[in-house]
Amino acid sequence: MSVVQPDARWKELCEAVETDTPPKDSFLLTLYSVIKDADDEGNLVETEENGKLIYTLRLVQNIHHRYSLIAYFISGATPTQIAESLGIDEEIVEMFGALIIDMAAFRNKLELRDYALHVEETCPDEAIKLEIKCGYLYGPNYLNIFWKHGNEEVRLREKDVTKSILLLGYEKGMVARNAPIDSAASKEALKWNGQMLRAIPVHNNIDDSEDLMEEALVAIKKREEEREGERELVDPSKIVH
Repeated sequence: MSVVQPDARWKELCEAVETDTPPKDSFLLTLYSVIKDADDEGNLVETEENGKLIYTLRLVQNIHHRYSLIAYFISGATPTQIAESLGIDEEIVEMFGALIIDMAAFRNKLELRDYALHVEETCPDEAIKLEIKCGYLYGPNYLNIFWKHGNEEVRLREKDVTKSILLLGYEKGMVARNAPIDSAASKEALKWNGQMLRAIPVHNNIDDSEDLMEEALVAIKKREEEREGERELVDPSKIVH
């Protein structure tokens, strides 16, 4: 099976380091320089300027952290959602994505599904395999709950929760469709049918417009902050009146 390679930049970086050939890509060249500046024992030398780059490389090098982050990207989570859930700087999450799982590499959902299966098969940790599988099937909400810590509040849309119940119930029904009525699969499906019947009217009556409006306001505020930063970078002496 031919699998898309969303980690092509990481592979290119590794080859550049092995062959002592500086890459042409500016992002990879910066990472290449950080790696080549390691001390005699191979330890990366962290400075105020390269701190986020080294953090990104360490996430990649830690196999458990790498696969957990990949699970989040496969689930359809945005860098903002991943950063908020895991407590990692959003810029670092974005750099990790650009290096390890470029979502733009997938031309369709079929290729994403194939890659999810490939990652699940190659992951060395059974617990993280569950993250990958359920993240792909049920989306970011599953992983947000999975990574909930202590008394931390996990913000979920009610409509997303009822949607997950409906999808899971439907899946159980499909699994049991050819099974004997007294089988464990059929009994499980019947239980979920009851959950689905209760969830359908609730799902249809939920008004999630407030959540959508809040997300829109957050996005607008973020864009305004970015524009403000751009204004500060303008050199007044170069403005033509």
